[in-house]
Amino acid sequence: IAGRRMVVYQGSILCGWFSPDAQKDRRENMGKLTIALVLLLLVAAAGGAAFLTTWEIPPPISNVEKVLPNDKFPK
Repeated sequence: IAGRRMVVYQGSILCGWFSPDAQKDRRENMGKLTIALVLLLLVAAAGGAAFLTTWEIPPPISNVEKVLPNDKFPK
């Protein structure tokens, strides 16, 4: 690769942007991304739980007509 310095690390040929420092930075950034996604998931779950606990669900309204026999009532 013209203009790039080739460096050998642990038997493999890596270009300058794959240096151990760059790999460490990438791992740290992935760790931060994972933490951010987990926090986002927890905030969404907490928000959903708060919404469900405070939501006043209206009860279903329907008329029920049932004929009761006279034998069921005392005289």
